[in-house]
Amino acid sequence: RQDRLTEVLDLVSAAEELNAIVVDVKSDRAWLAWDSPHPLARDTEGYVDQCMPLDDLVAQCRARGIYVIARIVVFKDDLLAESHPEWAVVLEDGTPYVDLEGLRWVDPFQQPVRDYNVALACEIAAMGFDEIQLDYLCFPSDGSTKGNVYARESTFESRTAAMAEFCAQAHRAISRTPAFLSADMFGLTVWVDPSRDMGIGQRIDDIAPYVDYVSPMLYPSTFGEGNLGFDYPVRYPYEVVYHSVL
Repeated sequence: RQDRLTEVLDLVSAAEELNAIVVDVKSDRAWLAWDSPHPLARDTEGYVDQCMPLDDLVAQCRARGIYVIARIVVFKDDLLAESHPEWAVVLEDGTPYVDLEGLRWVDPFQQPVRDYNVALACEIAAMGFDEIQLDYLCFPSDGSTKGNVYARESTFESRTAAMAEFCAQAHRAISRTPAFLSADMFGLTVWVDPSRDMGIGQRIDDIAPYVDYVSPMLYPSTFGEGNLGFDYPVRYPYEVVYHSVL
């Protein structure tokens, strides 16, 4: 809704503490905020036609001096897994892996999946977004992931290599545009020893070299009792963020 968007943009413009907005252009449910001509986007039928044209949104942000970030959810893609089940993460019996939200994921080892997301990122960069923010840049993490089957054997080495390869590919593509590239990462990644990937292939060491910004999701509520030396980390939001980014 234009009136609601105007309220948000006016709020950012008026506040000394705010200077940017993040727009879900490919959401957690793989819905697209623009009518991408990409063949796989056509296959998924994920375009939500009630959205404001993104070029209009970018123009409104430019007029207000607001930095605008496009968030793209990468490997959590229920729509692509449905339209191309050959790229879906599956269980040993061949049925699709489903996360705690009831959504399917696609296989990070599959090159067509990587190519699709990079192509979408380039389309968005061409619209004038200041930054492309990649999210769910990992292997499935929700619920029981034991027994998941991929195009290649899932090991520490293969998972971390897959993330590095994808980020390098995205970097090569986006570096040809004026847009910056960033990555959302689990908050624990800044604390976990690099010899571990939490089973999801996500490490600072493999992703940071290829992006301009890293955004660790440091929600205190995601840390368990005793983590970071606090009995209940959720009671210490400042300390959790402060010590995580030192």
